Amino acid sequence: MKKNEKFAFVMGFSVGVALISLIGFILVGALYLGDKDFSFRSKTNGAVEKNNIDNASSGIAGEKINGVWTRGDKNAPVTILEFSDYQCPFCSRHHETMKKILEEYAGKVKWEYKHFPLDSMHPYARIVAEGAECAGDQGKFWEYTDLLYENQRSIKSEIVPQLAEQLNLDMEKFTECIKSGKYKEKISADQAEGKKMGVRGTPGNFVNGVELKGAVPFEQFKKEIDKALNK
Repeated sequence: MKKNEKFAFVMGFSVGVALISLIGFILVGALYLGDKDFSFRSKTNGAVEKNNIDNASSGIAGEKINGVWTRGDKNAPVTILEFSDYQCPFCSRHHETMKKILEEYAGKVKWEYKHFPLDSMHPYARIVAEGAECAGDQGKFWEYTDLLYENQRSIKSEIVPQLAEQLNLDMEKFTECIKSGKYKEKISADQAEGKKMGVRGTPGNFVNGVELKGAVPFEQFKKEIDKALNK
């Protein structure tokens, strides 16, 4: 084979391989994208489900007690009070730790959730907190809260009605609740209470009144919970 013919053959073969690879990449990419749903969703295959952290003694997944949203057995001997910010990345990690605590200490731990929006760093934390409270009017505070943390990187003001729609809330009532500013004072009161207790960042946690700063690991919570249970 002449030199020029050999060169042309090699070049043609290389181009052919490159084109086949490109076509394969495009097809794989199309299949991958076609299988994705980029809407706001929970981690349960897109289905918004009630978070079942029910415990055997009470069957309570979550309720509002004296104006405070709680999860776990309302008569539990240990209460973990959390002051949190929906846009805080540490709070998102801590949220999963708290779920694990309720699973591990079913019937022994009650989780109380209060708002502490860090407005200077997280401009949407306050409005999404209002959204969670308004969702609570329709019995969906914890479902809304779970979705906020799962979609934390997408949090903007637009997410407020989008999550409400995903949870099949009555949008007329929800929108009116947001527009009225019904929970502005409650959120500010939560924050003021946290500051009075010494909270300066989020998450701020208190295990039966003993402060644990930040998103500490499960093991550190376990030590404090076990200590409280053995008193």
